[in-house]
Amino acid sequence: MNGRARTKLSVAVLVLTVACRDQGPPVVGEYRDVSESEWVTVLRLNPDGSAVIERSSWAPGETEATSVSEIVARWSRVEPGVVIRYRDRVDTLEYSASWSVGEFGAEGAGPGLRPTQPSEQSAFVSTLVLWRTEFLDSLQAYLP
Repeated sequence: MNGRARTKLSVAVLVLTVACRDQGPPVVGEYRDVSESEWVTVLRLNPDGSAVIERSSWAPGETEATSVSEIVARWSRVEPGVVIRYRDRVDTLEYSASWSVGEFGAEGAGPGLRPTQPSEQSAFVSTLVLWRTEFLDSLQAYLP
């Protein structure tokens, strides 16, 4: 490989490295909370910057009569997580690939988003971690 080709290859590798590093962790996907209550929150972050917040609730013991509300939102990447904009609200959630799963009796850690502001300032999340759905699916034996 001649010097000019080597230089072009080095520049291309550098550009790809910087581009990949700037993207941060892979946050696109579906997240949900884990609760023993009669509700569940699902957050879907789409690649185009759109998001959907879905809140399902039901009376104790009556999961067949589930009420679902859906909020359309926008999201953007901000270190160390994401900002969700919807209605007149802005929620900031921190991403980590290793939140502790001890809160529901498992060992280890997994990926998720955790709100950074007090729960009373948020219309859809509490202080609970919103876990990657694929990760939760792999832990079904430990979930309430």
